Amino acid sequence: MEPSKSQSSSNIGGDQAKDNKYKRSGKIVFRMPKFKEFSEGHGPKNVFGDTVVYINGLPWRIKIKHCDAHVGIFLHCDGDETDMAWTCRAAFQFSVVSCKKPGECLKKQGELDSFNIYAADGYRNWGKPEFIKFEELMDQRNGLYDEEGDAVTFKAEVVAEEPNGMA
Repeated sequence: MEPSKSQSSSNIGGDQAKDNKYKRSGKIVFRMPKFKEFSEGHGPKNVFGDTVVYINGLPWRIKIKHCDAHVGIFLHCDGDETDMAWTCRAAFQFSVVSCKKPGECLKKQGELDSFNIYAADGYRNWGKPEFIKFEELMDQRNGLYDEEGDAVTFKAEVVAEEPNGMA
C-alpha cells in the first residue's frame, strides 16, 4: 500500500524561468507549513515540496517524511517518466534554516562530494530517514521550528552530473 502523499503550496524558491536549467548545482528551499500537525503524526506521512529546481536538465525537489520519532529528508528527482533509460549521479547536503537567524543553516548532513545514482527505473529518492528527531526540531531553544508560523524551513544543496541515456 502506497503511503499518502501531499504537496504544499508554501515554499521559498527562486524564479525558475530566470535560472539556467542546465546548471551543475543548485539549492532547493522548502518551508513546510502545519508542521506541528505533521510532527504529531496527523495528515500525510510524505510531503513533497512544490518548488522544483532544474539541475543539469532534471527536476529536483525535497521530500519530507514522518519516520516515527524522526523527520526524514530526501532529495527526489522527477526525471523524464517517458524515457526509462536515464540515470544521473547527484550529491546533496541537507540542513534546516534557522528561524531566529534567517539565512543561517543548522543541522547539516550529507556530503557534496559523495554521489548517489538516481535512475528512471529505480531509485529516485536518496536521503536521511533519521535526519533529526522531532523532539530536537520542535525545541524552541534550537531555533529550528517557527512556532508563530507553525513551519520549518528545509534546504538541500545539490550537485548533479550530466544525466546519461536521455533523449
